[in-house]
Amino acid sequence: MITTPGKNTYILTNGTKCAKIKINHPVLYIDLLNRCGYRGSVTLSKLIAFADKNGLTIELEDASMIDEIDLSLLKIAQTGNTWYGQYGFRNGLDPKQVHAFIHSPYQDSTYQKKAIELGDRYKHGDVSVVPKIHALCKEVETFLQTTQYTRYHRKGTRRR
Repeated sequence: MITTPGKNTYILTNGTKCAKIKINHPVLYIDLLNRCGYRGSVTLSKLIAFADKNGLTIELEDASMIDEIDLSLLKIAQTGNTWYGQYGFRNGLDPKQVHAFIHSPYQDSTYQKKAIELGDRYKHGDVSVVPKIHALCKEVETFLQTTQYTRYHRKGTRRR
């Protein structure tokens, strides 16, 4: 179901709120994206198809959080990219710089290996790793502030 609480604003629901978007041609801005009964990738794929069909560019800001863990920073440390990056969103990151950073030493390992290890432990219920994840994400954030990608402008754009 789609509701329109304001001019150019649309809320997509499927029992719960799936997405909130604003359309100011030629831009579709994703203000909120939730799982709502299925994976967020399903909703995002539908929004991408809609934008492509209607000649729109998508913009969004990655604010993914669980237990105050900044998932976008954790994902960058794990893979060198954001979750949205796999869908064609660009955010000013230089892949070579990020690759060098995530493979650099961190404690007794590398940023990437430590992020994967801590993320896996958290997924399996080990909440004792949350402070360690916060510390690792803080260092990723510090690195990103030296690039064109900053915490306060974590905007991704997907052009047709």
